Amino acid sequence: METTVTHDIEGMVKLGIVMLVAVGAVLLLLRVSDRGRAQRDAWLVGYPPDIFPAQALTRSGPLAVLAATQSRLISLYRQMPAQSDLTIWLGAFLRELRAIMDTAYRVAVVTQVYGQTAHLERLVA
Repeated sequence: METTVTHDIEGMVKLGIVMLVAVGAVLLLLRVSDRGRAQRDAWLVGYPPDIFPAQALTRSGPLAVLAATQSRLISLYRQMPAQSDLTIWLGAFLRELRAIMDTAYRVAVVTQVYGQTAHLERLVA
């Protein structure tokens, strides 16, 4: 009789451990899913003045067009299902676009002295 009780207790302990691991896994997945959602919405949109101080360059011309395009694409991105192929591709494109926008800003700041924006206008077109 004692061996049956001991086996029952051991079985209950093992079942409890399995349940704890399962609950922990579910909580971890929920946390990762929330982090993914936060990253999904954490785009640097346009040219914020605290990061890009030359606002005269960003309010009009090619940089403004790039920012408007990015804003529209981010709006579409946020409306799409999180794990669709199109969302993944658009996310990659948006990261590349952000890099292009950052480089275009630096080029605009440097070339502002010379008054040359033709290259940027061709990039936007």
